Amino acid sequence: MDDELQRTIGNLIRLGHVKSVEGARAVVTTGEEDTPPLLWLSLAGAYALFRTPSVNEQCVILCPEGDIEGGIVLAGLFSDTFPAPADGDHLHLKLADDGSVDYDPAGKLLLLTLANSILRIVVKQMKIVGPVKIEGDVEVTGKITATGKIKSDEEVEAAGVKLTTHVHPYPGLPGKTQKPEVLP
Repeated sequence: MDDELQRTIGNLIRLGHVKSVEGARAVVTTGEEDTPPLLWLSLAGAYALFRTPSVNEQCVILCPEGDIEGGIVLAGLFSDTFPAPADGDHLHLKLADDGSVDYDPAGKLLLLTLANSILRIVVKQMKIVGPVKIEGDVEVTGKITATGKIKSDEEVEAAGVKLTTHVHPYPGLPGKTQKPEVLP
């Protein structure tokens, strides 16, 4: 094999580490040289997934005809700097600096964790089917309609009137009603 062909084959695929990212291009250190800004692969199309490569993330550069100027960066190789966050083939995980989305099909559990972030869902309409448990305070802006029983272990108050202690006058008679009776 001649030297030129061997050099071309050797330059088709290179390993490196992301040095910097700007927009949809990344500069990669490969060996002792830095590439020009190269496009990095994500998912484009009607359903797009945008994940910016991290600085120092290990990657592969595909160089058509061995030309680094036309190279494409394939980021996402685990390394000592960015080790695999989980082991096993049962877990689907999306991980960020302050949260994660974990799905364990064997345990039938989807867990969204946002340590110090806010989750905002914007939809035209939402329907949840199944029992719902909320731990923490709930604030609702808008009307609440219920078709089933509403139960509370604490006092219920509406427009300043407390359910368990309110009294009201008898129509046309002196005095007031007694407090509501607590049923067993």
